[in-house]
Amino acid sequence: MIKKKKISMLIQIAILFVIGVIVFEVLLTSALKAFAFADVMSTHRDRAEAAAEDLEGFLDRFPAHDWLLHYWYEHYDDLEIEYDAPYSADTVTARQYRLLTERNPGFSPEYADEGDVEALAEEDQKLYAEVVYSWLISRIDQMKQAHELSYVFGVVTEEPNDRQLLLFISAEPGRERGEGAGQVYPIGTELPVTEERREAVRNAVAGKPWLSYNEDEKYIDYYYDIDDTIHDQMRILGTLTVVFLVLLAVDCLLMVQFVILRPLKKVQRNIRLYKETKDSRTVVDNLSKLRSHNEIMELSGDAAALMEEMDAYMIRNERITAEKQRVQTELSLASRIQAAMLPSVFPPFPDRKDFEIYASMTPAKEVGGDF
Repeated sequence: MIKKKKISMLIQIAILFVIGVIVFEVLLTSALKAFAFADVMSTHRDRAEAAAEDLEGFLDRFPAHDWLLHYWYEHYDDLEIEYDAPYSADTVTARQYRLLTERNPGFSPEYADEGDVEALAEEDQKLYAEVVYSWLISRIDQMKQAHELSYVFGVVTEEPNDRQLLLFISAEPGRERGEGAGQVYPIGTELPVTEERREAVRNAVAGKPWLSYNEDEKYIDYYYDIDDTIHDQMRILGTLTVVFLVLLAVDCLLMVQFVILRPLKKVQRNIRLYKETKDSRTVVDNLSKLRSHNEIMELSGDAAALMEEMDAYMIRNERITAEKQRVQTELSLASRIQAAMLPSVFPPFPDRKDFEIYASMTPAKEVGGDF
């Protein structure tokens, strides 16, 4: 038999276990990385959602908010807008507000519904839209800073969503409005539309707020339909942990099965085969093919050696028994020859009644001269 190098079963299982742990660690790291990314995205989404709900709440303060959104979209070229106006008495917005309320006593932009607005003269409707828009811009500038967002913006689009018109966008203090480099877009700017942005808008309109990368993939845009309320769901880390623990347990069971149980079953089957057939050559050949470099390999080697010794013992025993039978036969024959030397018919002289003769010979052993 070829002597194979022994590797301890404990070391073998430890190596396989370490490999399994490394594999699962890589998978777990990837999953946790994805989970962390999702968590970061969720945090940004929550902040963006809070800003969107804040914006929705602000617009809901104006009963005529639907009218405003349509008016801004349809008349953006005609609006005289004061962007990012500070709260002071001498702003253009403040003068527009005074002019609107002086022309229309009892009119309050915060409480006017669509009917009240449509009852105004066209120039006063324009004043109303300009005043509320300026308030909106100031509010979203505050929301941007409060929620730590890069931008708060709104777009108007229609199917197939390949054209998105900017309705409003926040800005930092001192930033200029315009379409030049480093400027903040004014109302009516047509935004570049990617397929991902188009899909995000479709989902938002369908009531599913959506995150997407902008065209340079440096920012994450969050699209939200300001007329809907959303419910966000996150995966539970515990579920991932349970899954990986189950996989680790399965890995351990497979290692025990392939490293311990299968080789032991092969040894067991061959021992039973020898018990039934006494064919040690076949059994030893089978055990020599066992690919297990650990204690089970030694066990199979010891079993094969034991079977070979048993075969040799049985052969020697058969020879000794045959030799004993031969000697016994010869001794029995010699004993009969020696006994034949004595008379065997008694009485030898049947006509003589005055004496009797009897002969016997008892050797010390089977045959010989010692009696």
